[in-house]
Amino acid sequence: MKNKPSVFVALFALDERDGWFTPAIAQFLVSLSNAKSRALCLQVKVNTKPIDYARNCIVRDFLASGFDWLLCIDNDMAPPPNLLDMLDRAQEHMSILAPKFHLFATCLQKQAKNSNLPLTIGWQPLEKPPGENEWCELAWCGTGVVFIHRRVFERMGKQDWFRFIYGDDGVMVNSEDVNFFQKARRLGFSAWGNQEFEADHFKTVSLSALARSIGTMVPTPLTVLRQKGVSVTGEAPQE
Repeated sequence: MKNKPSVFVALFALDERDGWFTPAIAQFLVSLSNAKSRALCLQVKVNTKPIDYARNCIVRDFLASGFDWLLCIDNDMAPPPNLLDMLDRAQEHMSILAPKFHLFATCLQKQAKNSNLPLTIGWQPLEKPPGENEWCELAWCGTGVVFIHRRVFERMGKQDWFRFIYGDDGVMVNSEDVNFFQKARRLGFSAWGNQEFEADHFKTVSLSALARSIGTMVPTPLTVLRQKGVSVTGEAPQE
């Protein structure tokens, strides 16, 4: 049997509940023992701050390891036990992969069904809303659970792959994850979300369960916003 692409699993334990890991992460780690045809390794970053520095430390170790894919998981995420199967369903041109998950977006409070619970999918679709297709191309997404192929980091060179961007007044104008996706897209790499795999996200409660009970917003594709003349914060510059 041909070996499947290798995966370097990185867990980040930061401020969320003082480094608490969701119980589902333990279940996911146990499931890795069944991945007989795939080389795996695991590294945990505990309270390494800020998060962009922690991610860059992991990337350096990942590149030195020779593994094919980096899988980043934050401690407040609950990846499904079969998450690695998502790699087997990806096409060759897909360099960044993310399962479906939900998050709170305070900037969308006015559009939310419940302004106190502005719940949305943690993806920014590039051209089309997710629809019924398994895969949806993304402009960016959160990095709570994300696969990144080593070719992305290698093309970026030896630099800080993840970095918060601040204005002259010290206010953050771009998060480390959106900044990373913008650089990757400018280099020709594509990111994709998969609707068949869902990772839960815990903010005191299960956001997946909350989404099933109250509904959720689907982000508008960037192309629609551009056509309406809406400025999208963090959008990659047009070249």
